Amino acid sequence: MLGTYNHKFVLAKGQQVFVPSASCRQAGAVVHAEVRRRWRKPHYFYHLRPGGHVAALKTHLHNRCFAALDIHHFFDSVTRTKIHRALCDIGIEHRRAWEIAQESTVEKHRQHRDFSLPYGSSNPRPWHPSPSIAAPSAV
Repeated sequence: MLGTYNHKFVLAKGQQVFVPSASCRQAGAVVHAEVRRRWRKPHYFYHLRPGGHVAALKTHLHNRCFAALDIHHFFDSVTRTKIHRALCDIGIEHRRAWEIAQESTVEKHRQHRDFSLPYGSSNPRPWHPSPSIAAPSAV
């Protein structure tokens, strides 16, 4: 996301949050449409469905046991290589997939040249500071 976010800020626990720019949102809509044309979600995929995760939970109400899982640093684990591979797997041409992977990631640790999926706000409203987070840094 080279210049495709307006600003970023850091949560109390050190998680960087990137707020995408309008041009980034437009480019993301194009990528989203391209992926939706090529990929069919499996029946057990509830993300972005009406009811979302609550609907997913309802399918398991008959079960006796439940587990709440959280993948530690999930966004940091989604790298350019993984994005590129996944896009190629659904038929997106190699160069286009790499372009998307580059524009979909941010450099989180400059000393390591570590690029991964940004944890960000999909909310188009302006960011308002909260006492629990640090001030945004300029881009």
